[in-house]
Amino acid sequence: DAGGQIRAEQPRSTWTFEPRIRSYAFPDESQLDSTDYFLNVGGERRNTRSTFGILGEYWDQDIVQNQLPGANIANPDLGQSSGPDSGRILGDNRQKLLRGRPYAQFQLNERINLGIEGRVEDVNFDRDILNQQVSYQTVGGALQLDRRFTPASRFGLRVDVQSTEPDVGVGKADLVGLQ
Repeated sequence: DAGGQIRAEQPRSTWTFEPRIRSYAFPDESQLDSTDYFLNVGGERRNTRSTFGILGEYWDQDIVQNQLPGANIANPDLGQSSGPDSGRILGDNRQKLLRGRPYAQFQLNERINLGIEGRVEDVNFDRDILNQQVSYQTVGGALQLDRRFTPASRFGLRVDVQSTEPDVGVGKADLVGLQ
């Protein structure tokens, strides 16, 4: 497992670049060997009354599915196994994830702030396994307005929206939330 970070700091901006690689090797079972790749990037620009930024992630990793018993919620004997467990590996899958989050914050006056955020996510599996590992795309965002009453107290309102669409299985799911 190895990683690093390159960071550029200036009085009004910050940029980061963080690559990481993780590798597993099994000398007697080379078919189980895997190498995973990760990358996080981010940038932010700060002005007197506003901030603009973006965060991004990329993952390319192995996902292993084991033959393990599921939780038996109806079982009154908690801690007791609900069946035999062979510990066999049924199969592995490769996941690629791409995620982005642009955002902006504005100070409208001395007491009122406005925040805007977007979210995009694309997850792909080499093999879609229904009800377990299914490729999907998500698009969403949030709007937040808050007011500071004293230096130590504030009140805010946040609206979240999101739409997720899997490639197979159940159709699109929409979310609206209020905080």
